[in-house]
Amino acid sequence: NGKPEQAEFVRQAITHGGVENLQRMADTVMVTGGLQYTLALAATERDHALRCLDELPESRFREAMQSLANFAVQRSF
Repeated sequence: NGKPEQAEFVRQAITHGGVENLQRMADTVMVTGGLQYTLALAATERDHALRCLDELPESRFREAMQSLANFAVQRSF
């Protein structure tokens, strides 16, 4: 969703690591809609996982996996 120079900046920041550009990275992700895109994709994958889990018999293990899938998408940190 971003401009080519934003994509290159993010690619370089991920490749080289470090914290010196952390704020710029966060700003770029926010203004390009990267967070919303990732959250939507995570919710889609979670929904798919929950449908797959529906095929398993009810158990505490199935419940734990359902809880983990939901937690992964709903967490705010």
